[in-house]
Amino acid sequence: GAPIAMTIAHQIGLRNYLAAGVITILSIQSTRRQSVELAAKRVISSIVAFIIAGVLFNLFGFSEVIFGLFILIFITVSSKLNLLEGVVASSVLVTHLMADKSTGINSISNALSLMAIGVGTALFMNLYMPSVEERLIKDKKEIEKIMNEILLEMSVALKEHYISLNL
Repeated sequence: GAPIAMTIAHQIGLRNYLAAGVITILSIQSTRRQSVELAAKRVISSIVAFIIAGVLFNLFGFSEVIFGLFILIFITVSSKLNLLEGVVASSVLVTHLMADKSTGINSISNALSLMAIGVGTALFMNLYMPSVEERLIKDKKEIEKIMNEILLEMSVALKEHYISLNL
C-alpha cells in the first residue's frame, strides 16, 4: 500500500510525497471498521493541527520553540477531542509547514492531500485485504461451543461420580 500512496502523491506533484506512504502504513488496521474510524480521526486531527499551527506560526514565527508549544497545545486538544490517534501523522505534516515556512493554502492543501492519499490508500487496501474481524468472531463462537461442551461433560461426570472430589 505504501508504494502505491507514494507513487500517487509523487505523480500528482506533491511535495514530501514519501509521507503519504508512511501515513498509509500507520493507517492500516486489522478491521475495516477500525480503518474507517481511524481515517476520519486522522483527517479531523490534521485540520485541528493546521488551525493551531497556523495561529501559532503566524503570530510567533516558524521555530522549534513554537513547534514545541504547538505539540503541547495540540496533544491537549487532541486528548479532549478523542483524536490522539492522529497526533503523530498530523505533527509530521505540520513539520512540512515549518519547512515551507508557510501556512498558506498551497502548503496546507499539499499536507491535506498527503493525508487523504495515505488514509485513502489504507482504506482501499483494507477493502481487498481479508478482514480478521469475521474470523475472530467465528473462532470465538467455536471456542465458546467447545467450552460449553467441556463444561457439560464435566457436569455430567461430577453427577455420575466419574470424578471424585475427595482428596
